Amino acid sequence: MVQHETGNGLYAYQRGWPGGNVHMVEKMLCPLDVHQKLCKLRFDYGISESNKMMVFISLATNEMTRYMSMYPEVWFMDCTAGM
Repeated sequence: MVQHETGNGLYAYQRGWPGGNVHMVEKMLCPLDVHQKLCKLRFDYGISESNKMMVFISLATNEMTRYMSMYPEVWFMDCTAGM
């Protein structure tokens, strides 16, 4: 899980809900443009600066993006199968 704190940036928690185990927390690099977008989202959704905001981050390599744009119909799948 990744959390955004207004004055401190992004923090990644290895597993579970953030709690008292400080050793499982890692501070992440937060580029200025990402920080500005997160602050705008906070403002748009009315999340005060004193609250922490959970953030979902999607990672894709250039090769993954290239394949997705070349064959978009192949990448559609049902993620709820077998539930």
